[in-house]
Amino acid sequence: MVRVLLTPAAKADLVDAVAWYDARAPEIAPQFLETVRAGLPRIAENPKQFPPSAFQTRRALLRRFPYLVIFRERGDAAYVVAIFHTSRDPRVWRQRTT
Repeated sequence: MVRVLLTPAAKADLVDAVAWYDARAPEIAPQFLETVRAGLPRIAENPKQFPPSAFQTRRALLRRFPYLVIFRERGDAAYVVAIFHTSRDPRVWRQRTT
């Protein structure tokens, strides 16, 4: 099992997404946060189960929400570099990985 650590940018993504849901559908915001929290242990258990993506990252699609958790494996840790809505321009998160 690896440790899953969120980068400051990924933490900001999470805060922004929760705020977006909270402003539009307050009853959904806690469900979104719980879905993210439930997805992180899946990454910790077996990061290789998720498909490889650009820039030596992997991506885990959240259940019920159109978000990707984009992470990079380094030693005994998986660093989440973005929590990203699937309709956004991927160049935004790719800048974080170069």
